[in-house]
Amino acid sequence: MDSLIELTETAVAQHGRRPAFLIKPGFRTHIWTYADIGAQVPRIARVLREKGVEPGDRVLIWAVNRPEWALAF
Repeated sequence: MDSLIELTETAVAQHGRRPAFLIKPGFRTHIWTYADIGAQVPRIARVLREKGVEPGDRVLIWAVNRPEWALAF
């Protein structure tokens, strides 16, 4: 694997509907499957490109700590 995109695609192909993240922000547990992550990653990449972020640029995430930020990486 040469990129995080390839890693994500491989994980989705191998694990699909299996849970990847279990997040309990309050009383309910939110489950993100590998397929969910595979659907979100291209959307996040598109938004970053639309904002002018290029390969090699540095991006700062200034927000409360959340497991979902792993998707942005």
